[in-house]
Amino acid sequence: MSARTITIIVQETASRRGLYDAHLENGGRQIVSSSVTPFIDAAKRLLELGYNASTVLLMRRPGREQIDLKGPIGVAAKLEPATRGFRVRKPDHNRVG
Repeated sequence: MSARTITIIVQETASRRGLYDAHLENGGRQIVSSSVTPFIDAAKRLLELGYNASTVLLMRRPGREQIDLKGPIGVAAKLEPATRGFRVRKPDHNRVG
């Protein structure tokens, strides 16, 4: 049995270069607006909406079939941008609240 997948379509915003909106492929619901990291932000939003952390998130651009990024929602939500690529965010044990 294959893991469930969900695809987001990302497109640069009309208002500013380097910021992206993300929509669900089926239904077109916008889940991220004006993000520099739409894959990560979409994963976080999907978890907030109740999607299973093991669901595989696929990201592509409009009019293309090529998948640009792919990973389980739960893993993607823990990523943070790094100088080159991504890294897993470490918990901040000193954080209050």
